[in-house]
Amino acid sequence: MNNLSGNKKRKNDRVMPAVHNNLSSTSSDEKAILMKDRCILASNGYSVGRKIDSGTFATVRYAEKTTNNGTLPLAVKIIDKSKASPLFTQKFLMRELEIWPRLRHRHIVQVERMFQIQDRIYVFMELAPGGSVIEYVQR
Repeated sequence: MNNLSGNKKRKNDRVMPAVHNNLSSTSSDEKAILMKDRCILASNGYSVGRKIDSGTFATVRYAEKTTNNGTLPLAVKIIDKSKASPLFTQKFLMRELEIWPRLRHRHIVQVERMFQIQDRIYVFMELAPGGSVIEYVQR
């Protein structure tokens, strides 16, 4: 496991009900990978729940960070680098992962922490309860 960002505590940590680790809408290959990674993530206080959305090489799921004050609801973007082209991974993805955690603006979802486990990058971020940007534009 490679920790790609520092663990930063935010002022607005909220206590929310637990996220259930519901993997029923997941392929069997993805379930096996998530089960292997779950132990590593749990040792750092993170749990991964049901799928919110997915794209060509990434899936977004509900997640939680367990703290002394309860649980912090998060989203986690799970990026599978093996499904992305090398050009995309080297030029765009690495730049995004370097810049995104440093951005601070009320309209930009904040990154909580990042991990790399083999070909997968887990980006734990604020949960945006209003839905995705695409859903917002379509409304």
